[in-house]
Amino acid sequence: QPPKKKVEAGKKPAKPRTPTLINGLTKDEMSKEQLEEHIVRLREELNREREERNYFQLERDKINSFWEVTVRKQEEVEAELKKVDKDMEEAEARHQLDVKVYKQKIKHLQHEHLNVITELKSDSLAASEVLEKEQEQLEAELRKTIRVDIQELNIEQFDKELELVCSTKRLLFCVTAGVETTALCEKRMHVLQQDLDNVTKSQISDRESHWDSHIAALTKDHSKIYSNTEEFVAAMNTDADELTRFKLKRKSLKDLKSEHEILEQKFSKLQLERDELCKAFTESAEEEQHKDMEVEKKLQALTESQERTEAQLSVVLSASNTDRTALSLITKKIEANIDSRNTAIKILQHKINLISTVSSLFAS
Repeated sequence: QPPKKKVEAGKKPAKPRTPTLINGLTKDEMSKEQLEEHIVRLREELNREREERNYFQLERDKINSFWEVTVRKQEEVEAELKKVDKDMEEAEARHQLDVKVYKQKIKHLQHEHLNVITELKSDSLAASEVLEKEQEQLEAELRKTIRVDIQELNIEQFDKELELVCSTKRLLFCVTAGVETTALCEKRMHVLQQDLDNVTKSQISDRESHWDSHIAALTKDHSKIYSNTEEFVAAMNTDADELTRFKLKRKSLKDLKSEHEILEQKFSKLQLERDELCKAFTESAEEEQHKDMEVEKKLQALTESQERTEAQLSVVLSASNTDRTALSLITKKIEANIDSRNTAIKILQHKINLISTVSSLFAS
């Protein structure tokens, strides 16, 4: 005996486990109805958390799919914007090249026009020089004729008069011829000038009509490019609105994600509490099962004791030489003992039924 006491004294005492409180009460302090209500409440919370988890998982999947579609659309819009920017740059380069060519052609036309005017001026100067030379030749011939006539007048007066008349006639003829020649030259110059002006006007008109048509085509192309640019700007504004809505949806998605994370944390916390409750209930159920076994043993012992008492009572009643007064006292004591034991048996059976009911509820 003493060595056993030393061994038991050498062992460390087990630390008492802190009981789990439910609504300020321990499991032992709670009644069957309170436990059932708490179990139903836990089940409702568990179902509600599961439904919320499923709902948020569906919302997360929807948001992820919408996010992928939106990202894909954004990439397509950015590619289209790059393509439109490239087309606009190419159109601008072509426009600049057309403007450069147009300016070069205008310069070339101006140069040709100046060359034509210069040639016309040079031709006019040459024609005037030719007329001046012809007029000078006629004047020289007239002076020579006049000198000859004057020399011949010195010989004879008659010859002088005759020669004077003849020279006068010749002079008139020469002057008339010179005037006619001058008029003819001027008329020829006027005709040449009109022909030159007509040719110049026709060339200028042709070139102006050609450049007017070219400018009209360029204006039409520029109007088309401007309308396309306005459509592109409108599409860009629409895309900007879509991008703004997308940013708002992405922000709401972040908020939903953060809320989902918070709910997941709450759900994890509830799961931990549920696991702790289940663990505590399992331990409590094991303890109650152990107590149930002990109660059953006590019940069996009480039943056996009752049976022995009843056997003894029957033996006593069968004895004929027993005092009636003592027998009645013994009978009353035995009946009282039997009643108390029956009451204890009923209480134990009620506890056993309660434990079985709670165990079946948690098991389901």
